[in-house]
Order: sequence, then C-alpha cells, then structure tokens
Amino acid sequence: MGNLLADITPLRESPAFRRLWLGSAVAALGSQLTLVAVSLEVYRLTQDSLYVGLLSIFALVPLVVGGLLGGSIADAHDRRKVALMASSVLWLTTACLALQAWLQLGNVWVLYALVAVQSGAQAINQPPAAPLSRCWSARSSCQPPTR
Repeated sequence: MGNLLADITPLRESPAFRRLWLGSAVAALGSQLTLVAVSLEVYRLTQDSLYVGLLSIFALVPLVVGGLLGGSIADAHDRRKVALMASSVLWLTTACLALQAWLQLGNVWVLYALVAVQSGAQAINQPPAAPLSRCWSARSSCQPPTR
C-alpha cells in the first residue's frame, strides 16, 4: 500500500519545502479561479459562448509556444531569474485583470490579451520552477547544472 501513496516525507521534514508546496497549491487554486472568473466575464460581456471558447485559443497558443521555449530559456539563463521574471509577469497580469474588472472596461479584447500573456508566462515559468522545488527538500542534493 505504501508504494501507491505519495511520499510526504519532505513536507514533514522541511518547513521551507512545506511553505513552497502550500504556496504552489494556493497559486494553482488561484489560477483556476481566475480562469473561471475570466470565462464568466467574457460571457457577461458578449452573451455568446463562442467568445468564451475563443478565450481558450488565446490561452492555448501562448501555452504551447511558451512551453516549447520555456525549457530553452531556463537552460540558457539563471533558472531563478527566469522563474522570478515569469512569476512577476503572472502577478502583473493578475493585477491588470483585477484592475480592468474594477474599472469596468468592458473590452473582451483586453481580456484576451491579458489571458494570452498570463498563459505564456505560466508556460515559461514551469520549466525553471519545477527543478527548483526539489532544491528545498531536506534529502535533496541539488546542484546547479554544469555547463
């Protein structure tokens, strides 16, 4: 039975890893809530499900392109700086989404652009951030890559 369950030893042994894991879980929940909120906002503005579906295209294309380029960017530059920059862009786009809702701009194209930027930043953020999480584990011997 032990082989079927996830090993939670790093969560028990490393407070830093526990904070990172909890922060990642909260961020993932926030991303999903943002996706639902933006979809509802697009539907409220257009009253057409086609425009809500178009939102997926604006999210998918940067996700694929950013996913293809994210690993190369992370390999060519310092992973921490790439993750920090991509996370900063994610935070900024979230702030812009909140600001446009507060200002009641009512422009669906602004939402499309912000979702595209956010999706691309998320795709670029994933390759450098994933290996960094292993560095926080108490049992890990994380060494920087050799060049």
